[in-house]
Amino acid sequence: MMKEEVADESQLDFLSVPKGTFFGMAVSPDGKYLCASIRQPNVGFELALWNIHKNELIRIFKAVSYARWMQFSPDSKYIGVGYSSSVAIYNLNGEIINIISLDLAVAHFAWRPNGKHIAIATRTPCFFVANALEKRRMRHWQYPPYYDDYYDEVFGVAWHPDGKRLAVLHEYGLTIHEMPYLKIIRHDENEYVGGGKPPLTYSPDGKYIAFELDTVLIADGETLELLPEEQFPYSGGGNITSYDWRVQRYITIGTTSNKVFLWNFERSETEKVWAFKFKEYTHPGQVLMHPSGKTIFAMYRKFGIAILQI
Repeated sequence: MMKEEVADESQLDFLSVPKGTFFGMAVSPDGKYLCASIRQPNVGFELALWNIHKNELIRIFKAVSYARWMQFSPDSKYIGVGYSSSVAIYNLNGEIINIISLDLAVAHFAWRPNGKHIAIATRTPCFFVANALEKRRMRHWQYPPYYDDYYDEVFGVAWHPDGKRLAVLHEYGLTIHEMPYLKIIRHDENEYVGGGKPPLTYSPDGKYIAFELDTVLIADGETLELLPEEQFPYSGGGNITSYDWRVQRYITIGTTSNKVFLWNFERSETEKVWAFKFKEYTHPGQVLMHPSGKTIFAMYRKFGIAILQI
């Protein structure tokens, strides 16, 4: 049975964070760290790293700009940060280990499960597969013009958990490529507009692919056929700001109605809803689930990062 928990901002628990504007966040796979892109008053863009278990700010370090997308490496030792035309790799001391420069607008990126490579989507017909920690030659793929008239645009990339396949969401299709030569093994021709946050993701078991249009759609990871509509997460009428599928059982969704939904994928039902009341209109710009499946982080642009207990 769905439970709705209503709270105002004074009742929410927030991470002990500096005051500023928040642009994005990432949680490490080992569950120890959270990193956020922030801008404090009269200070440039920065990255802030927290110890989640201690609710302790570890360090703040300079950033190139605001983060368009952030993701920890699979071993939790590095943080990838997507900027306007590059992806920078930081260690946990805030030192830049590598910068993957493209001279193209970066839309999204994803670490390969082996931690050695990063796939990068650009707002062009191209995506790239680069070495994450060393400067080496990159593989790239360019989709052809659609009916010889319209140029495609890549929105997002997602690695299958086995690291052998790469899913790519682009304006005119959802395509599965096989490594190491990026051979196309499956393609679903369709028209997509923009990309969600994230544009797409595999389920933790690799059997499904989720991507956002007006709602979060879920397709079979092999055939790319959509599942029955009743298995799509419910978002309560508000527009979706972000979603997260980090634990097989749960999909977490944030909406413009200032609610966070916990969708039980195994039972195809909303298990819990958090509804928040603030003095001024706001909504979570991003939601992430802790790998333990017991906590959700909801990021507010002006107020910081709230901690929700499942």
